[in-house]
Amino acid sequence: MPDYIRYRKDKKGFTTLQNYWISKYEKQLNKYVEIVAESNFSKYLPANGKFQDHKKYFRTISFGAWLKHFQL
Repeated sequence: MPDYIRYRKDKKGFTTLQNYWISKYEKQLNKYVEIVAESNFSKYLPANGKFQDHKKYFRTISFGAWLKHFQL
């Protein structure tokens, strides 16, 4: 690995393709948002049902998948 990358101060890491995934699979992913909406955690969803950014939306999807997996 080149030194200019290894020693740089602004570590970027690897980004995911979450914006692409969300736009391509939105219908399927919304099922996980519905799981959160039907749970005791629905108070953490946006009141208007619209997420401000993909990051929060993706976290909600992940949490919904977690709830489903552990049957909570």
